[in-house]
Amino acid sequence: MSPLIKSILAVLAGLVVGGLINMGLIMSSSYVIPPPAGVDPTDMESLAQGMHLFSPKHFIMPFLAHALGTLAGALIAARLAPKTHRQRAALVVGVFFFLVASWGLFLYRRQIGLRHLISCSHTFPWHIWDHASFNSPPRLSQDASGIV
Repeated sequence: MSPLIKSILAVLAGLVVGGLINMGLIMSSSYVIPPPAGVDPTDMESLAQGMHLFSPKHFIMPFLAHALGTLAGALIAARLAPKTHRQRAALVVGVFFFLVASWGLFLYRRQIGLRHLISCSHTFPWHIWDHASFNSPPRLSQDASGIV
């Protein structure tokens, strides 16, 4: 079989497996961590009205579903693809899941409104992001006695 055909089939298998894992975890998330009282996660209007009731624990399962679905799909694609195309197959699966998630967030934002997404953003620990130093060495204090 041609390496290109094998790579395409590997990517398709990765997308199917990753999608099934993602869907399975999303479908079972309301059993593991129940939504707030009075919120129906299958109804956009109910989500829009009850978004302020969600806490960080309600976002754990969707995060895990997307992360584990993408990881499993990329691993399957890399495992089934020919040696010369393994990284490329895994990246195609990862990019596909990223684009689908971005598209879904765009649709979700348009349906329930940006103000509802912002209203639940108080649950995200933004102060951790503000104090994180990315790609910069730790600064020394003036007297060089400690790290600031």
